[in-house]
Amino acid sequence: MKKATLLFALLLSLCTSSFAQSFFQFYFFGNGIRHDALMYIDEYDNVSVSVRFYDADFRKYVTVDQSATAIAGAGGIGIICYNPVYSKTKTRAYYTPDNFYIGYDTYGIMTMFNLDDEGVYSPVYGLKELSTQRDYAKALNIFASY
Repeated sequence: MKKATLLFALLLSLCTSSFAQSFFQFYFFGNGIRHDALMYIDEYDNVSVSVRFYDADFRKYVTVDQSATAIAGAGGIGIICYNPVYSKTKTRAYYTPDNFYIGYDTYGIMTMFNLDDEGVYSPVYGLKELSTQRDYAKALNIFASY
């Protein structure tokens, strides 16, 4: 449990913005389709995740917002997503919720992967912290422009 607490503290310490808020940007592949994601963790450990991807059914890019809960365990942190809705609506999205896991590999390097509710696994790529809430807002605006 000490390792999980330390990992969670490390993740939160990555944040340089005020009020202990953390903002992350990354991408992963689900069913061969690139999914760009933004994760926001507030000062109370509430988590929200926005995912943008090309939806072949709609023939356009869509953004899905998910609520999430952070759970610390012996091997790392789980970000368990639920209630996917189309961005800026309350309309339930036809989207399988994501579950992100953050831990360390055997070399001590922080890794992250997604294992959605249907059991589809994907490594996470390009994980970077956004320095401020303004950077996060800019990234959200880019999502909305597609």
